[in-house]
Amino acid sequence: MSKSRVYLQRFLVAFLGLACAILGLELALRALGLAQRLGHAGLRPSNDAQVVLCLGDSYTACPGVSRDKTYPAQLEQQLNSDHPPQPFQVLNLGLLGQNSTSLRDELPDNLQKYRPDVVVLLTGGSNVWDLTGHQAFVQGKTGQSEVIDLLRRVRVYKLARLVFLELQGRSLGTEPKVAVAPPPVRPRESSEMTHQGCDALKGLDYATAERCFRQALAVNPREAQAWDGLAMLCAETSRFEEGIRAGEEAIRLAPDHAGYHDHLARLYGLARQRGKAIECLLCGLELGDDRYDAEEKVRLLQHLLFIASEEDRARIAERLHEIVSSRPQLKPLLSRSNPTDADTSRTVVDWVARDLEQIVQACQAQGVPVVLMNYPHDRFQELSALYERIARRQSLVFVDNQQSFQGLSAEQYYLPDGHCSELGNARVASNARQAILKVLGQSR
Repeated sequence: MSKSRVYLQRFLVAFLGLACAILGLELALRALGLAQRLGHAGLRPSNDAQVVLCLGDSYTACPGVSRDKTYPAQLEQQLNSDHPPQPFQVLNLGLLGQNSTSLRDELPDNLQKYRPDVVVLLTGGSNVWDLTGHQAFVQGKTGQSEVIDLLRRVRVYKLARLVFLELQGRSLGTEPKVAVAPPPVRPRESSEMTHQGCDALKGLDYATAERCFRQALAVNPREAQAWDGLAMLCAETSRFEEGIRAGEEAIRLAPDHAGYHDHLARLYGLARQRGKAIECLLCGLELGDDRYDAEEKVRLLQHLLFIASEEDRARIAERLHEIVSSRPQLKPLLSRSNPTDADTSRTVVDWVARDLEQIVQACQAQGVPVVLMNYPHDRFQELSALYERIARRQSLVFVDNQQSFQGLSAEQYYLPDGHCSELGNARVASNARQAILKVLGQSR
């Protein structure tokens, strides 16, 4: 047998093995999704209760806690804690990874089947990695868009995209982190203290990081890196106003440092000061040097476009044009994130907005009020502005979970994967309870 034939056989065996592995993974993922839906099949609305229907993705399904500790289960307990004349029944239709288009498409059947008195809506976070329906939104229903959306329904593709975004740090969720102890250094200079603080911050040892940064600043109040480290520490511990003051001081001491502008932009975004966040991101891009690679610049631009409102985009485009004029080497990068292009980074928020509007309209057409919530996590800030705008425009009751969770202990309120713990779900349930009673005109 010739060598070429042997190599061909090995290639075919490897190819078939890979294909079987992918098929097996696809079947396993579909079985998981089917198991979730079978769990919903047993839900029946009570004729004697006020039915609350909770719709959304994994933040509604609440993986990682027992069924009675999910936010919908705790919401039912809280609503019935005062023994109302008519009891409440809360139905949890949360599905892991469900995007807004899938939720919208299933809504008419769910409204007819469960006949809810209130719908609580929390969706959109999965749209970044589950692009099913996105191509039809961009192009309309064409043969090409239907083929692309069909391919995007493949579970293995969705999983691969989610992993890719997590590795890039662009996912709207968070990844598990493992604390690593900083090296046992005894710094004597402020710069050495600052470096040890940065190592502790990377290892999630926040107490050591803060101690080192403050010791460094006590030795040298003009240590810009220590101020920047303190700002990033405050961002991680939800002390946004304090972090902004530290970040502004870092920039005052080192105004030409692009990274400091990028870090302060994040803090402004977390504190809902989006105009200042946009300006800082633009300054960071304009000041960026060779230390910031192309992909980082593109990522920052995509983040900028996520948090920008429609009225800001023209101004951003003009400013980007000025940046390109002064730094022509950025032109190829900026062309990939032009605000006037209908690319994925821009249209994800517009796509979610379209779906949310249609979901709300479908509920209102059936006389069902909607409570709109944002995610209890600062990593979803790019969607929070959208939720608030839609709530105002549609006169909806809005639950600001993101604001409610600021300053809380991450270890107590979140699981390692970024979803809510039992205590975090209790807080979401409490927020939703107040909104539901408001919608129904009840007070306690």
